[in-house]
Amino acid sequence: MREISRPLEVIDELLEPFSACLSVPGALPPREWREKAHFLRTLKLEDEDNFQDIPCLNETDTWLDVPSQSLVRYRCMVQDVLEPEVYPLFLQSTGALVTMKYREALPTGSHAKPLSTLETGNWATRGIYLCVPLPGESSWAIPRRGPNGASECGPGTSAPNTVGCSCLVKLYDVDEESLKVCETVEVLGVFHMGAGAPRLHGLHVRKLPFFHPMLPYSPRWLSEGRLLCTFQRRFSGFAVRSLRDLAIQILQEPLGGDQLAAEYVLALLVARVYGNDGSRALGRWSLNLSHWQEGSVDLLVRALAKLHPRVLHLPVTPETLKQRRWTPQKDFDANRLRSGLLQLAPGTLLVFDETQMDTGPLDAAGLRAVQGIRGLASEQMLLVDFFNYEVQVPLETPAKLMPSRPTSLAGKLFVHLPRRVHLQSG
Repeated sequence: MREISRPLEVIDELLEPFSACLSVPGALPPREWREKAHFLRTLKLEDEDNFQDIPCLNETDTWLDVPSQSLVRYRCMVQDVLEPEVYPLFLQSTGALVTMKYREALPTGSHAKPLSTLETGNWATRGIYLCVPLPGESSWAIPRRGPNGASECGPGTSAPNTVGCSCLVKLYDVDEESLKVCETVEVLGVFHMGAGAPRLHGLHVRKLPFFHPMLPYSPRWLSEGRLLCTFQRRFSGFAVRSLRDLAIQILQEPLGGDQLAAEYVLALLVARVYGNDGSRALGRWSLNLSHWQEGSVDLLVRALAKLHPRVLHLPVTPETLKQRRWTPQKDFDANRLRSGLLQLAPGTLLVFDETQMDTGPLDAAGLRAVQGIRGLASEQMLLVDFFNYEVQVPLETPAKLMPSRPTSLAGKLFVHLPRRVHLQSG
């Protein structure tokens, strides 16, 4: 279908009826000529299943083989919001209009020139976002990759705790300023692979809060009626109880056989913030586990990764607090946001491993890391370091699991239970 293989040709054809504007001094076509509506209607994207027919960058072994200027999907997290880009919206080429919308450059051999009506509004802006694959994805949740276990990006780069490639996403019209840092989105657009980083010019953007690969749907599509229908069709009888028992069994083994601890951890996995009472989030809670045997935290993380699509294991020691970048930092020289360990997609399960925590001095970076951990764990706020001040970005990571010693950064009071993993909610 040409809308997938040669979308720019379709966009130019949709613009062609407005070429008559060239004969009217000072006239310009509209900034939108229903090109987005055409793609949504022709590809029948009101039906969720039809999205699966569009090539997805997340499921491609190598981006170098993706045809440039083809229509693709990209599922990602917004890592940084960059300065908008100014571009000429329309150019004139041999008596016809050509648009720079959705383009990085004009077609080879084109002799297009700017319109003589630049001062009347031919300049436009497009929003630019640096997007990365979702951090902390479990192996079963990551789409198929190349022989090395990761996509070949070409000139693109990967980000911390991610498998895959980053991409510059450029958005237009009502979508231009619609995205925020740490949002999970799926972008449908025209892919450009050139000498620089890969670029994706968006035709359609879907926000996917708490994305799960087994339910890759937007909240608007995943209605209560569809959920009820799915539940009745697939989870009748004792299916739910059997699945719960299996999950308890998976979690119980690395928890020293403690069934009660496994039940608390399972409850943590499905916890959600369902409302707010002033500044207090309702439904948010954390779980502290103490009295661990050496290496058993790694076993628990592997068990969690079997059940949850995104799990991030973060050892917390004086050394890691000082040496690793936990919160994002603004690089004013490059005008970029340098990603931190705590910059995550909503719904990510965080495991703060304090089992190796010991006494030791903390420098300024270590103190900022402690503040960042507490801010995210207690206030659901990601602290972004702008050096002279901090910016708080709301980020719902409702599940925080804290394997720790009886005395730890969490500052909890623990009761000793011999040969059992002890738990306390907080």
